[in-house]
Amino acid sequence: MEGRDIYLAGGYPAKLTGGQRFATREVWKYNVDTNTWTAMPLLPEARGGGALEIMGRKLHFFGGSDINRMDKGNHWVLSLGKADGLTPAAPLPNPRNHLAGAVLNGKLYAIGGQVGQKHYGTQASVHVWDSANPNTWTAVTSLPKALSHISASTFEMDNRIIVAGGMNAQGSSVSNMTAYDPLSNSWTPLTPLPTARHSGVAGSIENQIFTQRVAALSQQPTKACLS
Repeated sequence: MEGRDIYLAGGYPAKLTGGQRFATREVWKYNVDTNTWTAMPLLPEARGGGALEIMGRKLHFFGGSDINRMDKGNHWVLSLGKADGLTPAAPLPNPRNHLAGAVLNGKLYAIGGQVGQKHYGTQASVHVWDSANPNTWTAVTSLPKALSHISASTFEMDNRIIVAGGMNAQGSSVSNMTAYDPLSNSWTPLTPLPTARHSGVAGSIENQIFTQRVAALSQQPTKACLS
């Protein structure tokens, strides 16, 4: 999100006949004031399960899998307000899908994810890209446990990156919540979620963490405390 605009890129679009396609090139911008969607320049190739982050006035899309569900490490950058489309940047050293992205202190992070389409390919890898050294991604301390399906439950708060829930290598949802501190290059456990969840949504409002708890018959927000 930038200002009053929300951006979406790639994904698993539904088919009119049912089911889903496993990748798309589409990129969209939603403006909360006008309640309108605007088509943006297309991704160079179709992707699903990738990560999209905004840093400064640039969108960064990286990772994900193609229409054949093969993992790709491409990293593309779109300069907002310019018409030159997405340009290639340094690719991920560990191509993976269903990873998380985050931006902290002017650096771009690729967190967790999985290799292939099976849960046993879940990854703990964490890499960082710095515009001051744009030709490479650098490995930093890995997640305490391998996790995927954390793209919308990973966010920045108090100069840390928070990861809430996720799916482990056994294919089970977890309730763990952890925080990464770039100064110490370390992960610290936080108060767990009330229930185990993967593919959830989490964020912070006024120093409180909120997660979207999805149950069989209801959807209701859950408040968690930072500790």
